[in-house]
Amino acid sequence: MSQSVEEKRRTVSRLVAERAKRSPMEQLRLLDQRLGKGQGAAKERLRLQDLIDNKKVAPAIAPVVQETPEQIRERREARKAEKKARKRAERDDE
Repeated sequence: MSQSVEEKRRTVSRLVAERAKRSPMEQLRLLDQRLGKGQGAAKERLRLQDLIDNKKVAPAIAPVVQETPEQIRERREARKAEKKARKRAERDDE
């Protein structure tokens, strides 16, 4: 039986929060632990190593925004109205 959408969102939110707490070195160690030393996730390993070598601060991962169906519908309608207004303005300019 598959997870409900809400359960998946909660899981993703939890995983994102956990990842955000780890330093690049901790994340690299976790990759080694899960996949084997130097195995897989080559691009991620390069990115993490670059952050470690250059002592850069990893960008914060934006939290997952959970919108209600009503909020999604309102946002979509607002975009449609903006597009319609732009097209009307373009027609008027011609």
